[in-house]
Amino acid sequence: MEEINISFLTIKVIVGFVALFFIIIITGRTSISQLTPFHLVFILVLGDFLGNTIYEDKVRIFHFLYAIGLWTLLMLGIEFITLKNKSARSLFLGNPNIIIRNGVLNRKLLKKNKLDINQVLSLLRQNNVFSVREVKYGILEANGQISILLKSKYQKPEKQDFNLPESPVDLPTSLIIDGVLPTKRGKHTLSKFRHEESRFLLR
Repeated sequence: MEEINISFLTIKVIVGFVALFFIIIITGRTSISQLTPFHLVFILVLGDFLGNTIYEDKVRIFHFLYAIGLWTLLMLGIEFITLKNKSARSLFLGNPNIIIRNGVLNRKLLKKNKLDINQVLSLLRQNNVFSVREVKYGILEANGQISILLKSKYQKPEKQDFNLPESPVDLPTSLIIDGVLPTKRGKHTLSKFRHEESRFLLR
């Protein structure tokens, strides 16, 4: 059994982690939050590149960086094409399908998307909907999630329905983070409080 070079292995792991981290940042946050089959293949192949680099002594760090660099360029190139071309976008990212219309399931589209009724009901429950009859439109997105528009009688009433005056909305600000008052932002925020409140918070 060949002796494992721990130092070289450590360097490979560190370089691989940093490289993959920056690639995920470069390709955009939506590649994770909206994981389509195309993005899944991209991530799986990246993981395979790293695994081969770590466990194969003949595969050098340069080979790994070249492979993931080329793979990332291919990914970015395809993403650029999908932004410009509707047909390419449909091919690589897929299209949303209306699987529920007026409380009725479209069994043809369910079969096309390899879904059964139990899976659809599970997706509905994750959106706090417990009956298909409540759904006006149920749209299966390309990433496998479902977007729901309820029938009007099942929608929650909003403030505008009662003709109530609009109240001001402000963005919440953290005054103290990890026990520390941020210098500039903290002072600017505290200046909006009354003197007594500011003195209490600074104790």
